[in-house]
Amino acid sequence: MTLKSSLIKGLFLSVVLVAFQQAALAQTNKLPGPRVNAQPGAGGPKTPPAQVIATHGKWQVQCTDIPVGPPQGGQAGAAAAGSGGKGDKTAAAGGQPKTVRQCGMLQSTASSERKNIALTLVMGTSKQKDKTVTMMRILVPIGVYLPLGIALEIDGSPVGRVPFIRCLPQICTAFAETTDETLGKMRKGANANFIIYEAPGVGLTLPISLQGFTAAYNDLKKL
Repeated sequence: MTLKSSLIKGLFLSVVLVAFQQAALAQTNKLPGPRVNAQPGAGGPKTPPAQVIATHGKWQVQCTDIPVGPPQGGQAGAAAAGSGGKGDKTAAAGGQPKTVRQCGMLQSTASSERKNIALTLVMGTSKQKDKTVTMMRILVPIGVYLPLGIALEIDGSPVGRVPFIRCLPQICTAFAETTDETLGKMRKGANANFIIYEAPGVGLTLPISLQGFTAAYNDLKKL
C-alpha cells in the first residue's frame, strides 16, 4: 500500500512549514556550513512561538496562531483566512493582523550512522467535506537524492514512499496524504523508519518512535 501524494491547496500547504519553523531551524543548524537565523520583523508579521498542547512519548502536539493578512478590514487578509486551514480565524481589534490557528503533531530524530543528519516529521489534519484528511510532511537537509523520495517502513515492513515537493536553501520537504491503512499501521506499530537517499542504493535510516502516536493523534483531531 502506498501513500497517496496530494498537493493539498489552501492554508495548510502554505503555513505549516512556518508553524513549525523552530523544528526546521534546529534541524538545519545541526548541519555543516552556514547557519539559518530567524529574522524577527522581516518579511511581514512575526510568527509567535508554537504552543505545546500535549506530549505523548516523543510526540508533541503544537499549535501556532499564524498571521494571514493585514489588520482588520484588509481584503487580502480575509481572502487568505478563507482559503482553508484549521481553527478559528480571528480579526483582532486595535489594528492587529488576522490570524488562523494551525495545529499539528511532530517528532524529530537523527541518523544513528551520521548524527549531523536529522529529520522532522509533522502530521496535520484538515476537513474536506465530511472527511478528515491527514497530511504527512517531512523536513530533511538538502543534498538528498530527490527522485527516490523518502521510504517508509513500519516495524520492518515496507509501507510506501513520500515524494519531495520543494527545497528551500537548507531544507527539503516531502509531502503526502496519509491513507487510513497507513494510519492504522502507525497506531498499532512500535517503530517507523524513514529512509532518505544520498544516491541510488545509498540510504540512511532515521527512526521515529510510534509510542504515544495514537494519543497524540486523538488530541490533534480534537483541536
